[in-house]
Amino acid sequence: MYNICCLLFKDSKRSQKFNKVNCPYDQNWVITLYNMVSRNITKPFNFFCLTDQHIENQNINQIMLQTDKPSTYDKLYFFKEGVLPNLPTIYFDLDVVIINNIEKLFEYSGLRMVHKLARDFEAGHYAPHNGSVIKWQPSKVHKLYERYAATPKEDLPGTDDDFLYLNGAPHPFSVKDCVCYTAQRDNLLWWDKPYKLNKENTVVCFNKHASKQDVFQEESPWIKDYWY
Repeated sequence: MYNICCLLFKDSKRSQKFNKVNCPYDQNWVITLYNMVSRNITKPFNFFCLTDQHIENQNINQIMLQTDKPSTYDKLYFFKEGVLPNLPTIYFDLDVVIINNIEKLFEYSGLRMVHKLARDFEAGHYAPHNGSVIKWQPSKVHKLYERYAATPKEDLPGTDDDFLYLNGAPHPFSVKDCVCYTAQRDNLLWWDKPYKLNKENTVVCFNKHASKQDVFQEESPWIKDYWY
Protein backbone atom coordinates (compact mmCIF):
# COMPACT_ATOMS: atom_id res chain seq x y z
CA MET A 1 0.00 0.00 0.00
CA TYR A 2 1.14 3.55 -0.74
CA ASN A 3 0.50 7.18 0.29
CA ILE A 4 -0.19 9.91 -2.29
CA CYS A 5 -0.18 13.56 -1.15
CA CYS A 6 -0.91 16.99 -2.56
CA LEU A 7 -1.40 20.57 -1.38
CA LEU A 8 -4.30 22.91 -2.18
CA PHE A 9 -4.76 26.41 -0.81
CA LYS A 10 -6.33 29.68 -1.82
CA ASP A 11 -3.47 31.97 -2.75
CA SER A 12 -4.62 35.61 -2.69
CA LYS A 13 -1.12 37.01 -3.15
CA ARG A 14 0.12 35.36 -6.31
CA SER A 15 3.28 36.78 -7.82
CA GLN A 16 2.57 39.31 -10.58
CA LYS A 17 5.35 37.59 -12.53
CA PHE A 18 3.02 34.75 -13.48
CA ASN A 19 -0.23 36.66 -14.05
CA LYS A 20 -0.29 35.96 -17.78
CA VAL A 21 -1.22 32.33 -17.10
CA ASN A 22 -2.35 32.57 -13.51
CA CYS A 23 -5.46 31.05 -12.01
CA PRO A 24 -6.38 29.81 -8.56
CA TYR A 25 -6.28 26.08 -8.01
CA ASP A 26 -9.51 24.54 -6.78
CA GLN A 27 -10.85 21.12 -5.83
CA ASN A 28 -11.13 20.10 -9.48
CA TRP A 29 -7.35 20.01 -9.75
CA VAL A 30 -7.17 17.68 -6.73
CA ILE A 31 -9.90 15.41 -8.09
CA THR A 32 -8.16 15.29 -11.48
CA LEU A 33 -4.90 14.32 -9.78
CA TYR A 34 -6.74 11.61 -7.84
CA ASN A 35 -8.23 10.30 -11.09
CA MET A 36 -4.84 10.23 -12.83
CA VAL A 37 -3.30 8.35 -9.91
CA SER A 38 -6.20 5.86 -9.88
CA ARG A 39 -5.68 5.06 -13.56
CA ASN A 40 -1.94 4.62 -13.15
CA ILE A 41 -1.55 2.42 -10.10
CA THR A 42 -2.55 -1.19 -9.40
CA LYS A 43 -1.94 -1.40 -5.65
CA PRO A 44 -4.19 0.20 -2.98
CA PHE A 45 -3.28 3.70 -1.87
CA ASN A 46 -4.23 6.42 0.58
CA PHE A 47 -4.77 9.86 -0.95
CA PHE A 48 -4.18 12.92 1.28
CA CYS A 49 -4.69 16.59 0.53
CA LEU A 50 -3.44 19.32 2.86
CA THR A 51 -5.90 22.14 2.23
CA ASP A 52 -7.90 25.13 3.43
CA GLN A 53 -10.86 24.20 1.20
CA HIS A 54 -13.54 21.52 1.13
CA ILE A 55 -13.11 18.76 -1.46
CA GLU A 56 -16.20 16.87 -2.53
CA ASN A 57 -14.68 13.43 -2.83
CA GLN A 58 -14.89 10.85 -0.05
CA ASN A 59 -11.79 9.02 -1.32
CA ILE A 60 -9.60 12.02 -0.53
CA ASN A 61 -8.42 12.36 3.07
CA GLN A 62 -8.47 16.08 3.83
CA ILE A 63 -6.02 17.54 6.33
CA MET A 64 -6.80 21.14 7.21
CA LEU A 65 -4.01 23.68 6.98
CA GLN A 66 -3.02 25.10 10.36
CA THR A 67 -2.04 28.57 9.11
CA ASP A 68 -3.73 31.68 7.76
CA LYS A 69 -0.74 32.41 5.48
CA PRO A 70 -0.29 29.24 3.46
CA SER A 71 2.65 28.66 1.14
CA THR A 72 4.27 25.81 -0.73
CA TYR A 73 6.44 25.30 2.36
CA ASP A 74 3.35 23.78 3.99
CA LYS A 75 3.90 20.56 2.05
CA LEU A 76 6.62 19.82 4.62
CA TYR A 77 3.83 19.23 7.15
CA PHE A 78 3.50 15.80 5.55
CA PHE A 79 6.95 15.06 7.00
CA LYS A 80 5.73 15.53 10.57
CA GLU A 81 5.61 12.41 12.70
CA GLY A 82 2.14 10.90 12.92
CA VAL A 83 0.61 12.78 9.97
CA LEU A 84 0.90 9.87 7.50
CA PRO A 85 1.00 6.10 7.83
CA ASN A 86 4.57 4.82 7.52
CA LEU A 87 4.18 3.69 3.91
CA PRO A 88 6.15 4.67 0.78
CA THR A 89 4.90 8.16 -0.04
CA ILE A 90 4.81 10.41 -3.09
CA TYR A 91 3.81 14.06 -3.17
CA PHE A 92 2.54 15.54 -6.46
CA ASP A 93 2.05 19.19 -7.34
CA LEU A 94 -1.36 19.81 -8.86
CA ASP A 95 -0.03 20.84 -12.27
CA VAL A 96 1.60 17.51 -13.12
CA VAL A 97 0.32 15.21 -15.86
CA ILE A 98 0.66 11.48 -15.18
CA ILE A 99 1.36 9.48 -18.32
CA ASN A 100 2.17 5.93 -17.18
CA ASN A 101 2.02 3.64 -14.16
CA ILE A 102 3.64 5.40 -11.19
CA GLU A 103 4.57 2.35 -9.12
CA LYS A 104 8.19 2.44 -10.31
CA LEU A 105 8.55 5.79 -8.54
CA PHE A 106 8.01 4.10 -5.18
CA GLU A 107 10.95 1.79 -5.88
CA TYR A 108 13.45 4.64 -5.67
CA SER A 109 15.37 4.67 -2.40
CA GLY A 110 15.68 7.60 -0.01
CA LEU A 111 14.40 11.15 -0.52
CA ARG A 112 13.78 11.84 -4.21
CA MET A 113 12.87 14.95 -6.19
CA VAL A 114 12.65 15.94 -9.87
CA HIS A 115 15.85 16.90 -11.64
CA LYS A 116 15.70 20.39 -13.12
CA LEU A 117 16.67 20.41 -16.78
CA ALA A 118 17.06 24.18 -16.72
CA ARG A 119 17.89 26.74 -14.06
CA ASP A 120 17.67 30.49 -13.70
CA PHE A 121 20.92 31.47 -12.01
CA GLU A 122 19.66 35.02 -11.55
CA ALA A 123 16.86 33.77 -9.31
CA GLY A 124 19.22 32.84 -6.50
CA HIS A 125 17.81 29.35 -6.09
CA TYR A 126 20.16 26.74 -4.71
CA ALA A 127 18.21 23.63 -5.57
CA PRO A 128 19.06 21.64 -8.69
CA HIS A 129 15.93 19.62 -7.91
CA ASN A 130 12.25 20.49 -8.16
CA GLY A 131 9.50 19.58 -5.69
CA SER A 132 6.76 18.85 -8.23
CA VAL A 133 7.20 15.18 -7.32
CA ILE A 134 8.78 14.06 -4.03
CA LYS A 135 9.19 10.51 -2.77
CA TRP A 136 10.00 9.54 0.82
CA GLN A 137 9.43 7.09 3.65
CA PRO A 138 7.68 8.93 6.53
CA SER A 139 9.79 7.38 9.32
CA LYS A 140 12.95 8.71 7.64
CA VAL A 141 12.02 12.40 7.37
CA HIS A 142 10.60 13.42 10.78
CA LYS A 143 13.80 15.23 11.72
CA LEU A 144 13.58 17.30 8.53
CA TYR A 145 10.18 18.56 9.64
CA GLU A 146 11.49 19.30 13.14
CA ARG A 147 14.36 21.31 11.64
CA TYR A 148 11.93 23.22 9.43
CA ALA A 149 9.53 23.93 12.33
CA ALA A 150 12.40 25.17 14.50
CA THR A 151 13.72 27.58 11.86
CA PRO A 152 12.44 31.19 12.00
CA LYS A 153 10.61 32.02 8.78
CA GLU A 154 13.04 34.84 8.03
CA ASP A 155 15.90 32.34 8.08
CA LEU A 156 14.34 29.85 5.68
CA PRO A 157 15.81 29.70 2.14
CA GLY A 158 13.77 31.11 -0.73
CA THR A 159 11.77 27.98 -1.56
CA ASP A 160 10.84 24.64 -0.06
CA ASP A 161 12.92 23.07 -2.86
CA ASP A 162 15.95 24.92 -1.52
CA PHE A 163 15.23 23.80 2.05
CA LEU A 164 14.99 20.14 1.06
CA TYR A 165 18.13 20.38 -1.06
CA LEU A 166 20.17 22.03 1.71
CA ASN A 167 18.86 19.88 4.56
CA GLY A 168 17.66 16.58 3.11
CA ALA A 169 20.33 15.71 0.51
CA PRO A 170 17.75 14.43 -2.00
CA HIS A 171 18.61 12.48 -5.14
CA PRO A 172 16.77 12.95 -8.45
CA PHE A 173 14.39 10.62 -10.23
CA SER A 174 15.56 9.67 -13.68
CA VAL A 175 14.65 12.27 -16.28
CA LYS A 176 12.63 9.70 -18.22
CA ASP A 177 10.42 9.02 -15.22
CA CYS A 178 9.86 12.65 -14.16
CA VAL A 179 10.57 15.33 -16.75
CA CYS A 180 10.49 18.98 -15.69
CA TYR A 181 11.61 22.04 -17.60
CA THR A 182 11.62 24.79 -15.02
CA ALA A 183 13.14 27.99 -13.65
CA GLN A 184 14.65 29.30 -16.85
CA ARG A 185 13.01 32.30 -18.43
CA ASP A 186 13.14 31.05 -22.04
CA ASN A 187 12.53 27.37 -21.40
CA LEU A 188 9.50 27.17 -19.14
CA LEU A 189 7.20 24.22 -19.63
CA TRP A 190 3.89 26.07 -19.35
CA TRP A 191 0.48 24.66 -20.06
CA ASP A 192 0.40 27.06 -23.03
CA LYS A 193 3.88 26.28 -24.41
CA PRO A 194 4.27 23.30 -26.74
CA TYR A 195 5.88 20.15 -25.35
CA LYS A 196 6.26 17.10 -27.57
CA LEU A 197 5.28 14.21 -25.35
CA ASN A 198 7.67 11.32 -24.83
CA LYS A 199 5.25 8.46 -24.16
CA GLU A 200 7.89 6.76 -22.01
CA ASN A 201 7.63 9.57 -19.44
CA THR A 202 5.94 8.61 -16.19
CA VAL A 203 5.09 12.15 -15.07
CA VAL A 204 5.40 15.49 -16.87
CA CYS A 205 5.85 18.41 -14.48
CA PHE A 206 4.71 21.84 -15.58
CA ASN A 207 6.12 25.04 -14.13
CA LYS A 208 2.82 26.90 -13.86
CA HIS A 209 -0.71 26.42 -15.07
CA ALA A 210 -3.27 28.24 -17.18
CA SER A 211 -6.77 29.25 -16.19
CA LYS A 212 -8.33 27.32 -19.06
CA GLN A 213 -5.89 24.65 -20.08
CA ASP A 214 -8.26 23.39 -22.78
CA VAL A 215 -7.62 26.64 -24.69
CA PHE A 216 -4.05 25.52 -25.19
CA GLN A 217 -4.67 22.02 -26.51
CA GLU A 218 -3.55 23.12 -29.95
CA GLU A 219 -0.11 23.79 -28.46
CA SER A 220 0.22 20.48 -26.56
CA PRO A 221 -2.77 18.43 -27.76
CA TRP A 222 -1.71 15.32 -25.86
CA ILE A 223 -2.63 16.91 -22.50
CA LYS A 224 -6.35 16.20 -22.92
CA ASP A 225 -5.57 12.48 -23.34
CA TYR A 226 -4.08 12.24 -19.83
CA TRP A 227 -5.25 15.18 -17.71
CA TYR A 228 -8.80 14.32 -16.71
